[in-house]
Amino acid sequence: PRALRRETGEQVTVLIKQPTNDSIVNGAYVLCNVENPCPRVRVFECMLEIKELMKHKPLMAPGYQAIIHVHNAAKQCEVVGIDNLADMKTGRFSKRPPTFIKAGQAAVMRLKVPNYIPLEDSVPLGRFTLRDEGRTIAIGKVTSTDEKTFGQWVQKEAAKGRERMKEKKAGKKSKKEKVPTAWPLI
Repeated sequence: PRALRRETGEQVTVLIKQPTNDSIVNGAYVLCNVENPCPRVRVFECMLEIKELMKHKPLMAPGYQAIIHVHNAAKQCEVVGIDNLADMKTGRFSKRPPTFIKAGQAAVMRLKVPNYIPLEDSVPLGRFTLRDEGRTIAIGKVTSTDEKTFGQWVQKEAAKGRERMKEKKAGKKSKKEKVPTAWPLI
């Protein structure tokens, strides 16, 4: 039976008819809302956490190539630029762009794919992995798909971090006020 509408979580089989067999491309298709379509991008900004790198390629720098696995697409990608080094524990970002990153580090960077892929800066379509020589080397999340907004995510996160630090300092001051100045000797 033909169904015009299905609900979230239902499994469906979709046959997409194309004019010729030459125009069929494997992967990189996402069913989405007509009014708010999923953006197709070739360059995007992301937060990438390096898990491990190959022994013969211990550094990731602009020009590094790997395979990106995002939803149903597996495509070749290249690091275009590393914008900020990120400290995952404190949530702080470097002001200057690093020249490279190593295993165990995280950074905000720009990746480029040769063909358009559908990506969103939301969960789950914005999550991906990078693989190199059959091994997962990094996990990431898309922070921006529009080149006009590259860098804004870092600014927002840095502002949130500054607010948390202010709240933390204010909390310490209020605790200090409650502590008696002289402890009783027992």
